[in-house]
Amino acid sequence: MNKKRKKKNKKPFKDKKEIEESIFDLAGVRIALYVPNQKETVRGLINELFEVVHWQDHGNRCRSEDYICTSCSGKLDETRSAVCQKASSEPEGDEDQEEEPKDDYSPIFAGYAASHARVKLKKNDLPRDIEDDLGPDKVVEIQVVSVLVHAWAEVEHDIVYKAIKDEASVEEKKILDTLNGMIMSAELLLDQLHTTHNARVNNQYQAFRHKTALATYVNGYVETLLSEKEINDLHFKMLLQVLRVAHKDSRQKLGPILKQLGFDDNTRGYSDASKTKLRTNIDNISDSVLPFRLAKHMEIPFYIMRHILPDKETPQDPHRGSRSHADRCCVLLSCMVWLVSLVEYGRVKRVKDAAKLNESEDKAWEWTFIGVARGDIAMGEKNPNTKDEKDMKVLWDWFEKQERSSIFSFVFRASKLGVLRSFPEDLPRKSGHGNSED
Repeated sequence: MNKKRKKKNKKPFKDKKEIEESIFDLAGVRIALYVPNQKETVRGLINELFEVVHWQDHGNRCRSEDYICTSCSGKLDETRSAVCQKASSEPEGDEDQEEEPKDDYSPIFAGYAASHARVKLKKNDLPRDIEDDLGPDKVVEIQVVSVLVHAWAEVEHDIVYKAIKDEASVEEKKILDTLNGMIMSAELLLDQLHTTHNARVNNQYQAFRHKTALATYVNGYVETLLSEKEINDLHFKMLLQVLRVAHKDSRQKLGPILKQLGFDDNTRGYSDASKTKLRTNIDNISDSVLPFRLAKHMEIPFYIMRHILPDKETPQDPHRGSRSHADRCCVLLSCMVWLVSLVEYGRVKRVKDAAKLNESEDKAWEWTFIGVARGDIAMGEKNPNTKDEKDMKVLWDWFEKQERSSIFSFVFRASKLGVLRSFPEDLPRKSGHGNSED
């Protein structure tokens, strides 16, 4: 060891301590990562867990944008000429003298790309039984590298630095350099794959931000089931709100529900049998609201909503007896808007006819459409007068006694859970016909 130091004009070691201080990788750890872009995460953990003496980054020996002198293989400061000033200023010598071929190769790519940390254990982390041997001054090297670069470095080390008979040839170095370039490309692809995969997985858990996001997702399940026009006409506003109050407003939660209902995400496509069965199930749901029919654009959303809020469910209203006038008014008005939006255009009158209302119930029903103060009450800007309060109570009691299998009970339960419209913008009106989602 001292002989090598003398050749490099360095002083020989005096004692064991000097030798230990000069060798930083006498003991070390190599962390090989499958995903290269996790280096920064590991680096942060090392900084947190150890006392870092020094970080050294490897892999900047030469970049592809560097220009190499064709004479001395050095890096050119200027790229306009093929040789550097040093080479061009050297004497040309005898023109007849044949120039010896230069047996060297300057790599184009980064080579061994890694981060090395020289660390010490923190004082509080030193085990007492080996504290004297390990000591607070002992330095260990931690190497952070990708698996691909690690494999390449092992091969390069065996060929270039541990050659038994002779130095590695230029051809071997070129092959190693080419492999290194391919590995750099592979690392970029791995990073991109990791990023894309995480984005897809995280997207599965993210809530639908708006009805368009929900529509895009559901359309993937129905694009071979419906025509393009039918898909474009589907309304998702109510479904989105039902999903939100049921905490199922994400791809991860909604996907299994759709598959349970018989929908297919089109990776395989619908068989004739599965398509017929699904169509029959949807028609049966539509028939359940007779004597009026569901609007075509609400058949599939309603089919999904009925599954999420099943008829057999009988939860107690947590706000029963404690709802404010504004809250009760919002629920009742929302019921009317949802009823109007669910039925087929031109059949709104049949909704009321199917309700079979007595005289006081009929007046209460009409109040939701023509009551002067209904908007102000819903906004909490006005208290109901005696007549308003009576109409609200009569209609509330009527909704509560409806059979759970009826569409009236469905919109009432949904509205009580928080599936509400925005008021005063969405106030129910006699002219409403249910074809608008706005």
